[in-house]
Amino acid sequence: MVLAFVARRAARALAVAEDQLRLLRAAGQAELEATGRDAGERLDRAVAQAEEAVAAAETAARIADAALAAPVVKARAWGAGTAAAARTLRERRALRSGSD
Repeated sequence: MVLAFVARRAARALAVAEDQLRLLRAAGQAELEATGRDAGERLDRAVAQAEEAVAAAETAARIADAALAAPVVKARAWGAGTAAAARTLRERRALRSGSD
């Protein structure tokens, strides 16, 4: 569960970084064209790397969710069953005490 939270948080941070890189790219496109295509290619590579990092973080979040979903559901079900059993035992104990 913690792993999924961390992975999602990382994915969001990477998405924000990707958006910022896209904004920088759009704002500086004219200037980059003036300084040459090499700078534009470097920025394109940086944006591509950011997109790959976001995709990797999203994949990690999906894997973590898939890996943790079943154990969490089982733990919650076990807890609910334990609570029901405890309630039943308390009710039986109360009935015995009342009939004495």
